[in-house]
Amino acid sequence: MTKLSKNFDSSEFTCGCGCQKEKVSLKLVDKLQDLRDLVGKPIIITSGYRCKAYNKHIGGAVNSPHLTGEGADLQVKDMTPVALAELANRIHYIRIGIYPSHTHIDVRPAMPSKYWIVKNGKYIYSKGEMDLYKFLKNNL
Repeated sequence: MTKLSKNFDSSEFTCGCGCQKEKVSLKLVDKLQDLRDLVGKPIIITSGYRCKAYNKHIGGAVNSPHLTGEGADLQVKDMTPVALAELANRIHYIRIGIYPSHTHIDVRPAMPSKYWIVKNGKYIYSKGEMDLYKFLKNNL
């Protein structure tokens, strides 16, 4: 276990399959620490790095940022995924995905979509919309 920032260590990004592999972008850690400072309480990483086999097993995207250590799924006690996304939106140069049980952030470029939401099992992408509030207003 290696301390990566004030509130995060490398073990939080270990693959969930038990293979013990861990990988995380320091750029992602910096963004997560910025978010932790905004939230003011612990952020639970529910999924960090994923090996290819585990990513496939859980139905992750073929080019998921979890495969490169550039993405993380998050929960914060007593916060909805939308509320966490709204705070995360204050941090520059991240993408945000809103799922029923968690919020995803990653540090990949915002093209083709900066935001997405999973609603009734379907993915809705923001495409060119760069304003989270407009995107949510039209898709919640």
